[in-house]
Amino acid sequence: MAVDRNEVIQQCEETVLSFKELLSYSDSEMNVNKLLTMEKKFKSHMNRILDNLFEQLSTSVEEEADILPLLADPAISQFQQSCYNEIIEMYRLDGNERMMEMIVSMRKLNSLTFRTAEKGALMTLQEPAPLSSNQFTSVVHQEEEAPVLEQENVTWKDVKDGILSRVSIIHWAPKYNLQLFSSDLIAALAVGLMIIPQGMAYALLAGVPPIYGLYTAWIPLFIYFIFGSSRELAIGPTAMVSLILPTAVGTGHVQQSEEYITIVIFYAFVYGVILLLLGTFKIGTLMENILSRPALTGFTQGASILIACSQLKNVLGYHSHVPYTVDNLLLSMFHNLHEIVVVTAVIGITAAVIILVMKKVKKTFPTIILILIVGILFSWLIDAPSHHVEIVGEVPPGLPKPQMVEGLFHSNLLTHTLGSILVLTFVGFTESVSVAKKFSAENQYNLSVNQELFALGMCNIVGSFFQAYPVAGSLPRTVVNAHTGSRTPAATAMAGIIVTLMLAFGTKLIYYTPLCILGAIVMSAALSIVDFSEPKYLWRVGKKAECISFVLSWIATAFFGPILGVATAGLLSLCQVIYHSGRPDIFEMGKIPDSQPQIWKNTLRYPRAETISGIIVVGVSAPRLSFYNFSWFRSGLDNIEAEYESKKDTLHVAISSTNGGSAPLLDNDVENSLENSIPLEEISSRAPLNEDSNSAKGPLHAIILDMTPIEQMDGTSIQYMLEMSHSYAKKGVSFLYAGCQPKVVATLRKSGIVAEGAEKSFIFKTIQDAVDFATGNKNTGETHAETLGERYPLVKLFTADYGEDSLISF
Repeated sequence: MAVDRNEVIQQCEETVLSFKELLSYSDSEMNVNKLLTMEKKFKSHMNRILDNLFEQLSTSVEEEADILPLLADPAISQFQQSCYNEIIEMYRLDGNERMMEMIVSMRKLNSLTFRTAEKGALMTLQEPAPLSSNQFTSVVHQEEEAPVLEQENVTWKDVKDGILSRVSIIHWAPKYNLQLFSSDLIAALAVGLMIIPQGMAYALLAGVPPIYGLYTAWIPLFIYFIFGSSRELAIGPTAMVSLILPTAVGTGHVQQSEEYITIVIFYAFVYGVILLLLGTFKIGTLMENILSRPALTGFTQGASILIACSQLKNVLGYHSHVPYTVDNLLLSMFHNLHEIVVVTAVIGITAAVIILVMKKVKKTFPTIILILIVGILFSWLIDAPSHHVEIVGEVPPGLPKPQMVEGLFHSNLLTHTLGSILVLTFVGFTESVSVAKKFSAENQYNLSVNQELFALGMCNIVGSFFQAYPVAGSLPRTVVNAHTGSRTPAATAMAGIIVTLMLAFGTKLIYYTPLCILGAIVMSAALSIVDFSEPKYLWRVGKKAECISFVLSWIATAFFGPILGVATAGLLSLCQVIYHSGRPDIFEMGKIPDSQPQIWKNTLRYPRAETISGIIVVGVSAPRLSFYNFSWFRSGLDNIEAEYESKKDTLHVAISSTNGGSAPLLDNDVENSLENSIPLEEISSRAPLNEDSNSAKGPLHAIILDMTPIEQMDGTSIQYMLEMSHSYAKKGVSFLYAGCQPKVVATLRKSGIVAEGAEKSFIFKTIQDAVDFATGNKNTGETHAETLGERYPLVKLFTADYGEDSLISF
C-alpha cells in the first residue's frame, strides 16, 4: 500500500492530538486557554512543514510514491521537534522547571518514527516493547526502582541563558513589524495622554508634589519595555499603591516635605528589591492566589470609597491632615465646612460629574485630558490664585537627574518601615498580576507571573534613582491600552516618550493646573469601580461565608485603613482555606453489586453499594493529610467505626441487583447503577435501603483506607497515623492502605507506619485487592503500581523504546 499525502496529514494531526493530550494529562494546571493556544502553535508548525514537504514533492523529478517516505521521515521529526520546543518555551516563561525537566526527558526518550514496510509504505508508530514479568512488582518496588534524573553542572552558558531569559524584549523584538508598531502607537497616544493627568493626581493621593507623579510615569515605563512580558499592562502610579503610602509612612511626617519624599522614594527601592527577589526565586506563582476573590474584592471596594473620600479636601478646597479612614475624612469635611472655597468646589464637582457621566456614555472618549486642558485654560483666564483656587504652581523644568536613594545605608529606616513595605509589596503585586492575567487570558497567551514580578522589581529599583515613588500595574490605563490595540510592551515605551516630552518641554503648561481638577480625576476613577453586585450574588447563591468575608474586608479597609484592610483580607482568606481544607468528607465505601471490574462508591450517595462484614472501607476527599485536617479525619473515622459497632448485632444484607444478581452487570447496567445516587441534601430524609437483611455483621477485623486522592502527608499526620495504626493493632484490627501514590508509599515505609518488609501485607493497588487480602484470598494481594503508561496510554507514543516504569519519577 503506497503512502499518500492524506496519510501524512493524518499522521501530523494525530501527533497534534497526542501532544495536546500529553499536556492535558501530565499538567494539572493546564487550562483550556493554554491548550487552545498550544494547539494553534502546533498546527502552525504543521502547516509550515507540510507546505515545505509538498513543495519538495512538486519539484522532484522522482515518483511521489518513492520519494514521499524518504522526505516525510525528517519532516515528521522536524514537526515533533518544533512542538517540543513550543512546550518547553511555554514552561520556561511560566517558570515551571519541573515540567520543563519532564518534557526534556521525554524528548530524549522520543521514538516516534516514520517507517516503510516491504510490501508498501505505511506510516506507523513504533510499538512499545513488551513488558517483562519483573515490571509487575509491588508498589513499593516500583517506587524504589524509579530512576533519578542526573543533575548537570551549571556552566557559564547556563548562567548567560538564565540572565537573557529575563530580558523579555529579545523574545518578541525579532518578530516586531510595522503592523504591530501602528497598533502600539495608537495605544501609546491614548495611554500617554492619560498618564500625565493621572500621574499628577495620584501623586497628590500619595502625599508628594504632582511633579513626582510624572517622574514615576517616566523611567519605569522604559524599564518595563525591556523586561515586561504582558502585552497590555500599563504600569506607573496607581491609586491603590498611592493610597497606602501616607498610611505606611505615618502621620509623624508632613506630606510633601523633603523627609516624607525621601521615605517614599526609599520605599520604592526596597519594594522593588522584594519584587525582584520574589520573581527570581519563582515565588510569584505561590502568592498569586493567596487572597480569595471575595476578600480581595472587599478590600478593593473599600479602598475605592477611601480613595474618593481622601480627595474631598482637594475637590472642595479645604485643608486637612487626618488618618486615611472614611470616618475621619468625613468628620474632617464637616469640621471644615467653613473653609470650603466655593469656586474650587464648583470646578471640582463639575469636573468629577462630567468624567463619571462620560465614562457611562463613551468610555473611549478622552474626557480626562480634555477636562485637564479646559481646567488649565479656565484657571489661567480667571487667575485662579486670586480666587483662592489652589494650583500646581512652579515645577522643576527638565528631566530628573539620577541620584543616590537616601536611606539605603540607614538600618533604622529599613527596620521601622519593613512591615509597611511588605504590605505595599503585597498590594502592588496583587494589583499588577491580577490585571495582567485578566488580559492574557482574554487574548490567549501565556503570562509568566515570575517574569512580571522581576520586571516590576527592576522598574521600581531603577525608578527610585530617578525620584520615582512605587509603581504597579494600573487597571484603568491597562483597559485603555488593551482596547486601543496594544500588541507588545513597546506601547509602554512610546507612552514614556510622551511623558519625556512633557517633562522636557511642557512643565510650564501645568503651572495653572487646579488641584481640584486632579482631585476630581482621582475621585471619579475610584467611584467608577464601586460595585456591590458580587456580595449580592454570593448571598443569593448561598455562599454566605464568602459574602461575610467581603463585608469584613470592606469595613476593615474603609474604616481602619488600607494596611489593616490587607491584613484582614489575608486572615479571612487563610481562615477560609483552613475551614474548607480542614473539613474533608470522610465516608464509608461499598461495592456496586456485580460490577466488573469492581467499583467502590460512597454508601451514602449510592445506597445500592454493598459493604463487607468485618471490614470497613473508608474514603477521604482530600489531596493531602495534614495538621489542619487530620483531627477531622480521625473524628470521621471514629464515627464510621462507632456506626459499624452499633449495627454489628443487627441484620444486614446487600440489596439484590436489578438484573437478578446472578450475572455480572454490563457496562450500561453499571452506569445506570451509578446514576441512581442520592443527592447529599436528600440523604437525611431517605430511609436506609439495607435495613432488612438476612445476615449479621461480624466483629471488625480490618479497616481499608482508600488513599487514591491523597498526594502527600505532612509530619503531623504521619505521627497521628502512626499512633492510630498502633491503636488499631492493639485491638486486633488491621489497617490497610489502597491506591497509594509512590510518594505516599515512601512516606508510609520510612515513617514506620508500615513495617519494613511487610509492605505487601498492608499496601495494595486497589480496594478490591485489599478486601481480598483481608477476607483471606491473599493471592490477589500482591499487586503492582499503576505506571504512567497504564494511566495515560498516550505516553507510550513518546516512550516506545523504553519500559513504562522509567517514567515513574515524572
